[in-house]
Amino acid sequence: MKKHNVIIGAIVLAVSSFTANAALTSVGGVTWDPDYDSAGPPPTEDLDMKSNFSQWFVDTSVAGIYDASAAKDVLTVGIGDELQGSGRFTEFNGFLNPTLGADPGFCLTCELTYEFGGLLSDGVGGFTSTDAFLNIYVETGVDINGDYDDGAGALWLGLTVATLDFTATVGSAQYLDGFVSATFNAMSGLAMPNFDTNTVAGGADIAYAASAIFRLENVTLPYDSTTNQYLYTTSSTAGFTGDSVAVPEPNTLALAGLALLAVGGLRRRRFNK
Repeated sequence: MKKHNVIIGAIVLAVSSFTANAALTSVGGVTWDPDYDSAGPPPTEDLDMKSNFSQWFVDTSVAGIYDASAAKDVLTVGIGDELQGSGRFTEFNGFLNPTLGADPGFCLTCELTYEFGGLLSDGVGGFTSTDAFLNIYVETGVDINGDYDDGAGALWLGLTVATLDFTATVGSAQYLDGFVSATFNAMSGLAMPNFDTNTVAGGADIAYAASAIFRLENVTLPYDSTTNQYLYTTSSTAGFTGDSVAVPEPNTLALAGLALLAVGGLRRRRFNK
């Protein structure tokens, strides 16, 4: 009987350890609560990420090449021209990035940045998103500078576009401003197992919503005096929602496995009596 109590105590310890480790999860230096309550309207979700980003159009001849310096006048966008851009996450499930003055933060010695592309203009105010993507990176060291650094950092989460809708507010055949909504599928990266949940509409993993503004009112970015247009835009309204899960570390899984084996052994001993 005493031996059985020892086994049961080990099982309780293992399970309690597993539960404690599930409160926060960390991948690649990024820490968040996978059970976060977004406190939004039903249904509530446990993923709430906000970011600042820049975006621009490039000519179809250079589509696929990340190059902000190749930004073209939004009034000349034609079929096959690519919308591309980059940004940095500023909030993740209630935590801010510590470089913004927050402590604690979701990325204590790093920053989460991203690039997107493959969104090709259809020439009439919409996009073809067959090959569209959004890649999120963890940047460390000298790359912690508040901006996405092309080619720097480890791939934290690679996403492909499942659905995309652009609603223009100024003319159906123009890309002056509007609203973008999209859903993404998690395909690769360090955190892919945490976000491959299939809980967003249509079986996707993450939903996205952002304003898309290319008009003159955006006075913080490069201005082309020839066309009286700002060539690309920034926005702080981009939001990513959905669900995430805690993926136990291998040692936690092993501990839980030992607990299950102990349960199995105890049951066999009882049945053999």
